[in-house]
Amino acid sequence: MLLLLAQAAIVTYCRTFSFGTVRQILAALLPVIPGAMYAWDGGIADLRRDAQLVILLTGCLFLSLAYVAAPSWKRGVALGLLFGLTQWSRDNAAAMMAIIALPGIVFAVSAVVGWAACQRSFGLVSGRS
Repeated sequence: MLLLLAQAAIVTYCRTFSFGTVRQILAALLPVIPGAMYAWDGGIADLRRDAQLVILLTGCLFLSLAYVAAPSWKRGVALGLLFGLTQWSRDNAAAMMAIIALPGIVFAVSAVVGWAACQRSFGLVSGRS
């Protein structure tokens, strides 16, 4: 069930960016790649035993990016439910969920403020042209 939720989130992302059918299928297979379950070995959180958390976090990443690209109330509800289910699956998932949500937050801020303004405010480019 969790795998289907993650794959639905990936397909939603792919449809948002007009991926073809083959690319959608290949991207939806991402959570079932065996190496993905063992890539984060050790460290702060040993995710080898948390296959469902990795699958849900993958779904959160793709659905948050799809929501930022084309927001709707249905995607917002689905994203909230997916984040809630992810937190419910493991009680200390908030830090990992924040890291996963960061790309979507950055894209949302850059869309509102403008990417050039973000670069200037962080000192990445000079204020002069």
